[in-house]
Amino acid sequence: MFVVSLFEKGKIMSSLIHVSCIAIAAATFAFSAQAQSVEIYGGATFGGQDLNYGPIPPANPNLQQMDAGYLVGAGVYTSVPGGFEVGLDAMLTNQDYSSWGPGGNLQSLSIMANGRYVFTIPNVNMTGYFGVGVGSISLTYEDTPALADGNDTIAGYQVEGGVRYTLGAYETFAAIKYQEGFDEGLIQTESVEYNSLSLLGGIRF
Repeated sequence: MFVVSLFEKGKIMSSLIHVSCIAIAAATFAFSAQAQSVEIYGGATFGGQDLNYGPIPPANPNLQQMDAGYLVGAGVYTSVPGGFEVGLDAMLTNQDYSSWGPGGNLQSLSIMANGRYVFTIPNVNMTGYFGVGVGSISLTYEDTPALADGNDTIAGYQVEGGVRYTLGAYETFAAIKYQEGFDEGLIQTESVEYNSLSLLGGIRF
């Protein structure tokens, strides 16, 4: 129990550090690029997906089901003519493997160049959008004991759709986002697959 407690505390501290880095990066980019809008959001990953974790090459995948998890993120965007906006999006996800004991945790930290099309929803004080992005996904695997711990960075993509509601000088928003690596990560001797489907909400200013 003591080892598990230390492991959980370590995960929480690691997540807080990553969240701080995301916030600092978003603020820095917004200041330097004079972005027109900044987004901060959080939410949940649905879980239930079967992801490979096994030897290289993954000819016979060792599929492991994922628990639901959490996410936090931030983005900075600039509008361009034609109803589009472009920007950078950073997101941290954290999920446990369902079939493994107190360990077996997969964390992702993505940095995506994102493009969106924004449209008006008639007769309501709302707008909708859908977007796609490509970039890097840093995967971190943690277990108890830590013999298999490690990380790798892969290329990946995301697709999203959402709605915004104007609230004075700000906007609140809700969205669904799917994210996946183009390839599997290599962490020590294991091939680690990643994808996630998430429901998120946040504020835009």
